[in-house]
Formats: sequence, C-alpha cells, structure tokens
Amino acid sequence: GRGSYGAVSLRPRKPVVGALRMAREDGGSDKIKQPGQGRPVGPGQGGGVGPNEGAGEQERGGAGVAVLTKPPDLDKAMDLDKKEAVDKEPIWKVLLHNDDVHTFDYVIDTIVAVVRTVTRKKAHRITMEAHKSGMAVVTTTWKQLAREYSLGLQKAGLTSSIAPDKAGPGGGGGGGG
Repeated sequence: GRGSYGAVSLRPRKPVVGALRMAREDGGSDKIKQPGQGRPVGPGQGGGVGPNEGAGEQERGGAGVAVLTKPPDLDKAMDLDKKEAVDKEPIWKVLLHNDDVHTFDYVIDTIVAVVRTVTRKKAHRITMEAHKSGMAVVTTTWKQLAREYSLGLQKAGLTSSIAPDKAGPGGGGGGGG
C-alpha cells in the first residue's frame, strides 16, 4: 500500500539523455534538402532558384520562415452555396396523432427522449394538444430529420407522421409555444 498498483510504479521517471539523438549520414543536421531538388540548403541560404520562384513567399536570412498564401476565398464561396441550399430546403412538420392506448407520462417521456430539443413542459403541451384535437405538431425541421423523429416515435409505439410545413423556411408552425 505505498501508492503502487501491482507492477505499475507511480514514481516520475528520469529522462534518458541522448537516447533519441538522431544521426545523419551526410553530417548536416542543419541542412535541409529543397523539395524536388537534390541539393541541400543550409540556414540563411534561402530556397528560391530564380527571381519569380516561390510567389507568395518572402525570403529572409536566419529562421527560414515561408508564408504560403491561398487563393482568395474559394472555400467561403462553396460554404455559401451549401448554406443557400439548406436555406431553400423545405421545412417539414413532425406530427403526433392521438391514441387511447398510452399514458400521458409515457407519451411525454417518449417525445423528450426522441426529440432532444423539446423540453418536458413543451412535450406536455404537445400531448395535451394531440389529446384534445386529435393531432399536434411536435417540431419542425428539414425532411430527413423529421423522418428520423417520426420513426423514433413510431418505434416507441406512438402514432406519428410528417407533412410539409406550408409556412416555409423561417415561418411559423412551431407547435404552440
């Protein structure tokens, strides 16, 4: 019982000095071969061959820091295209239909478990709405996620379906709030 577990020691290990020192055949630990060329480049010698070589880089003696520039905002343009595609995608409602089989508590617990964004308070309102009027909107989202939510509710034994939301993106139809 002196702080050890079986054969594992908890004492800090002493560093092994010099064990990881790397040797090079050419003896030039400070020489780096330029990519695509056979000649080594030492510190402070620079890497460019001609005056226009390495556009976008600035050479200085000493540290050998290269600054690489990328083309202007191609990634940003592609991200905007994706965002616009999502913005134009139609919104779907996840519907809960009333049944006389399950208890209120079971329905509330199931909604909260399947649709993680719905609180217990909201799930209670949804359940009461479905009980009174025969159907209620659980949530609105894009089609694939609406399908997943509806299938999750169905697997738990509830009656659920999805329908396009007429209000469209950014519109109402939130299921009572």
